[in-house]
Amino acid sequence: MITAQTLDRKSYANCGIAIWTLLREDIGCVKARDPAARHTLEIVLTYPGVHAIIFYRFANRLWKRNLRFPARLLSWLDAS
Repeated sequence: MITAQTLDRKSYANCGIAIWTLLREDIGCVKARDPAARHTLEIVLTYPGVHAIIFYRFANRLWKRNLRFPARLLSWLDAS
C-alpha cells in the first residue's frame, strides 16, 4: 500500500540533483542582479545571504529525511 509518507520519501530520494540545480540558480540570480559579483567562487565564499540559503537547503533536506540532529547541527553552525 502506498501512503503519503512513502510518496514523500520517494520524492526526496532524488534530491541530490535538485539541490545542486537550485543552488546554481541562486548563484546565477546573484550574478544577474549584483554588478559587483564577478565569479561563482567569490559569490559562494563571500555573500552571507548565499551562505544562509545553502545551509538552509541542506538542513531542510536532512530534516525531511528524519535526520533531525544533523539538521539542527548544520543550522546551528550557520548561525554561529
